[in-house]
Amino acid sequence: MTDPIDVKPLGDAMPKKILVIGGGAGAMAAAWSLATSNQPVELTILQMGWRLGGKGASGRNLDPAYSARIEEHGVHVWSGLYENAFRAMRGAYEELQRAPDAPLAGAFDGFKPHDIIVLDEFWKGEWLPWVVRLPTNAQLPGNADAALAPSLWAYASEAVRFIAIVVQGLFDPTGLALRDKTGTPTTPIPQEHQSIIGTLVEQIIFRVAEGLAEALLPVWRIVLALIGELLELVWDIVKHRLDDTGTRRAWIMLNFAFANLRGAFDCNVFERGFDVLDEYDYREWLAKYAIDDNNLTLDSPWGYFMYDAEFAYVDGDTRRPDIAAGASLRTLIRMAFTFKGALIWKMQAGMGDTVFAPFYQALKKRGATFKFFNRVKALHLGGLDQRTITSVDVEVQALTKDGREYEPLVDVNGLPCWPSDTLWDQIAEPTDQSINFENPASPSLSTYTLEFGKDYDAIVLATPIGTLPFLAKELIDFEPRWKAMVDNIKGVRTQGLQLWLKPTAYQMGWTRMGQPLLAGFHRSPLNTWADMSDVGVREGWPYGKGQYPLNQTYFCGPLLTTEDPIEENRRVSMDLVRNAIGWILPNATTPPGSAGPLNWELLVDNRETPGVGEERMEAQYFRANYWPSELFTLTQHGKTKYRIAPGETGFHNLVIAGDWTENGFNIGNVEAVVMSGMLASNALVGYPARKDIIGVDFGRSVKKEE
Repeated sequence: MTDPIDVKPLGDAMPKKILVIGGGAGAMAAAWSLATSNQPVELTILQMGWRLGGKGASGRNLDPAYSARIEEHGVHVWSGLYENAFRAMRGAYEELQRAPDAPLAGAFDGFKPHDIIVLDEFWKGEWLPWVVRLPTNAQLPGNADAALAPSLWAYASEAVRFIAIVVQGLFDPTGLALRDKTGTPTTPIPQEHQSIIGTLVEQIIFRVAEGLAEALLPVWRIVLALIGELLELVWDIVKHRLDDTGTRRAWIMLNFAFANLRGAFDCNVFERGFDVLDEYDYREWLAKYAIDDNNLTLDSPWGYFMYDAEFAYVDGDTRRPDIAAGASLRTLIRMAFTFKGALIWKMQAGMGDTVFAPFYQALKKRGATFKFFNRVKALHLGGLDQRTITSVDVEVQALTKDGREYEPLVDVNGLPCWPSDTLWDQIAEPTDQSINFENPASPSLSTYTLEFGKDYDAIVLATPIGTLPFLAKELIDFEPRWKAMVDNIKGVRTQGLQLWLKPTAYQMGWTRMGQPLLAGFHRSPLNTWADMSDVGVREGWPYGKGQYPLNQTYFCGPLLTTEDPIEENRRVSMDLVRNAIGWILPNATTPPGSAGPLNWELLVDNRETPGVGEERMEAQYFRANYWPSELFTLTQHGKTKYRIAPGETGFHNLVIAGDWTENGFNIGNVEAVVMSGMLASNALVGYPARKDIIGVDFGRSVKKEE
C-alpha cells in the first residue's frame, strides 16, 4: 500500500457545477450537504434506471393483484445513533413542509421508536427466542446540539456498571430483576455464594464511584482484576446451572461485556484508537479475553450479532464469518451508549418512500437536476499529471416521450412513492417492457460524453465499490491506492423474502411481543426476521375477506456466491417456509404446532387465478441482490487500512462517498454512508465543517486527531 497523494480536490477553487454519480444514501447525503451549503453550486445527479436508493431502494408493485405493496431489498431499520443521517433526513422533511395531516408529514411520522429486539438462541436442539427490552430516553436523534460523551473512558465506566447490575440481578430472590435482559426469569444464586461476590461487586462500584478518570490507569487495572476474579467465581456457580435459561443468558451477557472491556484495555484503544484492532476478526479477538466457557459466549447470539447485522460472511457462506474487531467494537459502543430515543427506529413505509422520495423532492426544490436512465460507463483521466477527470462517458438507457423530464414518483394513498418498475407510459424508447434498467447488462440507446470545465467542475463518485472496476478502470490502473482498495474492500451478496399473511403474528403463535425484530436464526441463511406489519396501512390492499394481509413478514440474510443466485435465493426461501417456519410461527404450519410446512392458505394471493397450495408462494416476493451495484460492503479484518477518505482520492476534481470509504465509522450502515457523503461535501465546499459531523473522529488515535 502506498501513501496518500497530497492532491486536494480543485486546489483552492470553489466548484460551481458538480456531478453526483449514484443515487444511494451516500450520493443523497453529499448532494443534500452541497445544496444546503449556501454556496452557488449547480447539482446534476446521474442515476442508472428509474429510481433512487441504491441498496436501500424500495418500490411499489403497481400490478393490481399486488395493491401497491412495498418491495424491499431486505430488512431496513435505522438506529438512534444515526445523528448525521437523522439530521439530514429531518432537514429534507422540513424543506418539504408537508401538510400536517399528510402521510408521513414529518421525519418522526416516518420513523417510530422500537424498543424490543429478539435474538434467537440455539440450545440443546431448540431455537429459543431471547427477548431483550432495550432502554429508551427522551432525546431525538439529529438534534443540532447532538454530541457524544467526552471520552471513551466514560463508556468504559458504563460497561463496568452494567456488569455490576447483572451480577446483582442474579441475587434477586424473585428472579425478575434481569427479565428485561434475559427474556425470562432467572433462578437466583444461592445465599451461601452471595457474601464474597457481593463484596467484590461493592468494591467495583466503589472504584467506579471513586472516579475512573483518564489518568487513573492503575485504578482501572484494579477494577479489571476485580471483575475478572468476580466473573470466575460466578462462572464456577452458573456452569452447573446452564439449563436455567435466565442464568445462562445472564452469564453470556457478563462474559461478552467483560471480554470487550478487557480487550479494549489490553490493546489500549483509549489512546491508540479502535483501528488498531481491525487486524483481527472480531470473534478471534474476543476469544482472547473472554472467560473460557467452551465457546458458550462466542457461539451465542451476542457473539454473532455483528456478523448477522453486517452480512459479514465471506462469499455469503455462513461458515466463513469475518468482520474487523475495531469497527465492531466502535459500533457496539455507539449502539449501547450513544443512541437517542431508542436504539431502533422503524420506518413507517418503504425505505424508498420514507427516505429517498423526500430527499428527491427536497433536492428538486433546491434546484438539483436529476437525470434518470443515465448510466455512467467510464471516467477518463487527463491533465498534465493525469490526475484530473477530464471526461465522463454516459450511456442513455431510455428516452421519454416528447423529451419530457421523467417523473419517477407515484401516489399511493397520498404518499409519494417509487414504483418497482419503470413507468413505461412515459417512455418512448425502448419499447420492450421486459427490460430491467437496474441490470448492468441491460442495453443502452446511445452514449454521450461530459467534459471537465464545460459540463462539470467536480465529481462526487457515490456508486458501490463493486462498480468501480467497470467505470473507474483508468483510475485503478493509474493509482496504486485505488487498486489496493478495490482488491481488498469486497462486497457480499444478500437476499430477502417477503410474505403477506392473512393472520397476525400473534394469531400464528408469536405471543411473546408485538411486531418482533429478530436476528440470529441460523437455521437458515435468512437469519433476520422482522414483522413489518406497521407498513400495511401504507399499502393499498382491498378489505375483502382473505385479501387483506394483517401480517407483513420480512426475512433477509447473506446469499451464497453461486452461478445462479436467483435459484439459490429461491432454494433457501422455500427451505425456510417448508421446514423451519414453525420455529417462529408455530400456529402457521400444517398441522399447527408441527415441524411441517407453512399453511399455504394463510398467504395472501390476489391474482386473478390464485395459486393452489405451495403455488401461492409465487404471489410473494423473492429478492436476490447480486449485481455489483447491490453488494453489501464487508468490513473484513486486515482490510480497513485500504479504504480511501472521501477527500483524499489523489485526483484533483474527484471526491468519493459510500460505506466503502474511510469515513470515521467504516462499517455498513446508513450513518457511515451519510458521514461519507458529508465528508465529500466538506472536501469540495467546506460544508459541513468536520467538527459538525458527529462521531467522525470517535475512537481515533491521539495521533490521528492531531
